[in-house]
Amino acid sequence: MLEWERVQRFWEWFDSARGQLSIREIEKRAYVPRGRIGNPYSDRRKPSPDVCAAIARGLGLPLETVLKEAGYLEEVDNEADVEIRQIVGYLRALSPAERTMVRRFAEFCYRSALEAMSKTPEE
Repeated sequence: MLEWERVQRFWEWFDSARGQLSIREIEKRAYVPRGRIGNPYSDRRKPSPDVCAAIARGLGLPLETVLKEAGYLEEVDNEADVEIRQIVGYLRALSPAERTMVRRFAEFCYRSALEAMSKTPEE
């Protein structure tokens, strides 16, 4: 796909994702100045990663989704990556204290696995 086609496809995706929200409302939700999203949109320019981050904040979407749509990240389809994205989605719904507990548990599991791998069969 040519770059201009990808850019056009991105802004079509953006129009679909924003629904009835105005670009100004998205900019307000993203805490960015007027025109930060509107200018590249009007000119149909490729959004910079910073503009992608503002769009993600303004629409309440994962940054990864917007960066993929803009062509900065490639789509990954292997099962491990899908599972990791699911886990990250669950983590986002947790409170900071709950995320800390999950992180500590993951560190415990990781250290236990390392320790098990380092043991020789004679031990």
